[in-house]
Amino acid sequence: MSKQKNPGTDLFQLVLFGTVTFIWSWGLWGLLLANPWLQPHSSTWSCIYVAALSGPLVGATVASFFNREEGAHSLARKLRFPRCRWEYFVVAALLPPAAWIASSFLVHGQFSFAHPWWVLLIIWGKMLVRGGPLTEEIGWRGFLLPQLLTRMNLFWASVTIVPVWGLWHLPLWWLPGVPHHDWSFGLFLLLLAPTTLLFSWFYVRGNGRVWLPILFHTSINFALHFSAVEPSTRSGPAFVVLLGIFWCCAAGLVLLKRSLWFAPVRSIESCPDPVSRQEFVGYLS
Repeated sequence: MSKQKNPGTDLFQLVLFGTVTFIWSWGLWGLLLANPWLQPHSSTWSCIYVAALSGPLVGATVASFFNREEGAHSLARKLRFPRCRWEYFVVAALLPPAAWIASSFLVHGQFSFAHPWWVLLIIWGKMLVRGGPLTEEIGWRGFLLPQLLTRMNLFWASVTIVPVWGLWHLPLWWLPGVPHHDWSFGLFLLLLAPTTLLFSWFYVRGNGRVWLPILFHTSINFALHFSAVEPSTRSGPAFVVLLGIFWCCAAGLVLLKRSLWFAPVRSIESCPDPVSRQEFVGYLS
């Protein structure tokens, strides 16, 4: 029989994860702000910037060592390739660019990423490795989400992540060399909220592994940086349409499968690691 988790230990791990994540990321971004002589996108600047994106990974790694039963193995298990339907991989990779294309086409009657498709494919692969999705998702969905699921249902765990994840991005609005200073932080949060629910859905459909969220995250970053539709008033109605697409997708998933999102906490607490155990995944599917 598995030992019951200590709620105090769980809370300590959550606090430790948040503390390490923010100190690591904000500290390195602060280093770039404190040294304006570092040219944006120079080799030194890029190394520090990419290292800052690893804050959630560093936080999750440190906090996982305080899991007495499994240690870092519980986090490493999230990186196993999921056994799930191949259609989920297609949706995770193609939904974001499809949403951006649709929003631009419906408003402007045309859309272009302004690069040949083979160049875009290379850039997408580069973003997967060093653009943040890989290191971020190990922390947000690989550690934080399953930790929250021991305390609340999937819906409220996802909602809880939104302000934390949004606040983590905040220093980027003052950092030269990234597009965030041209965006509206409020509009960014309006986009982050529904996509966070979608991230959680992909996490569950991927049997508690992070690869579907990583693909989804990569495609969002890709579309966001190579499209004129961005969280800014300059995008006009096109961004409103984009928000509508993602909010409708998130609302539809919640309404159509309420048993997934609002499962009683007691059914989760019965499993030390619920989202990675087959019986719990089967309960949610």
